[in-house]
Amino acid sequence: MIFLLFLAAIQVMSLASIASAESAWVLWDKEKSITTKRDPGDIIANERYPTWEVLNAFKDKQECMKAAANHISGFEHRLKNVKDVQLSKDEFGGLTRLFIDHLDDGNRFIHIALCLPETVDPRPRVKE
Repeated sequence: MIFLLFLAAIQVMSLASIASAESAWVLWDKEKSITTKRDPGDIIANERYPTWEVLNAFKDKQECMKAAANHISGFEHRLKNVKDVQLSKDEFGGLTRLFIDHLDDGNRFIHIALCLPETVDPRPRVKE
């Protein structure tokens, strides 16, 4: 009996993994900026867009990740020769960030591209 329950559990888990692998993936975008005023202690962080924006949807995670990389690369390409701008990038767990540091005034912009399954929404829930 325990063996049959074990087999049933394995089948349910394998079906769940197949279903999640076949779900659509959504590419989200967000931009943040960090501004340093005249005083080094005065730092203002704000978000250019108040929430995440959907850029596109894809049939699988790999397509979404490729689109996220292309999205961030587009910003890199446009900014690579701009004077007094330093670029850096990191990627982890479906998230790609491009840091744009303006060396002349200390401002930092962060472009974020995020791939998530269609069932996951990164926007904060608002309590009513």
